[in-house]
Amino acid sequence: MAERLGLAVIPGAGWSAADVQAIAREAEDAGFDAIFAAEVNNDVMATAQLMGTATRRIAVGTWIANIYLRHSYVCAQGAALIADATDGRFVLGLGSAIHRSTARSGSTWGNRPRSCVATSRTCGSGSKATVRRRICPSGRRRSPCRSTSLR
Repeated sequence: MAERLGLAVIPGAGWSAADVQAIAREAEDAGFDAIFAAEVNNDVMATAQLMGTATRRIAVGTWIANIYLRHSYVCAQGAALIADATDGRFVLGLGSAIHRSTARSGSTWGNRPRSCVATSRTCGSGSKATVRRRICPSGRRRSPCRSTSLR
């Protein structure tokens, strides 16, 4: 099995679209196989789209897209569009982020993770998107989490 190397970035406040694209191109030129963005001080879906349009070969994706910040149908449609624009190089990573901050926003755990994944499967079925979810329902930082690859 060949070793693969990915780069995770946290585009903070002040990063321009040109900065995001430049980092993605530099990662590709340096030989990385993938680049992922975390959803911190940015819209991770838009960030992944920028990285995907700036590169030709490497996989691009969301390190974690917070399922409480977007409706599952809209998230799935966005993922399908990004996958199409990147010729299937897009990886959608779904998660609940930090449970305490989610609770502060008034959201509840509910059925959102299953709904997101099910909708992503349905809407993305015609695309080449890869969907990954990382769910930690307990809210504890060091709790065991499930990570599932969906095709």
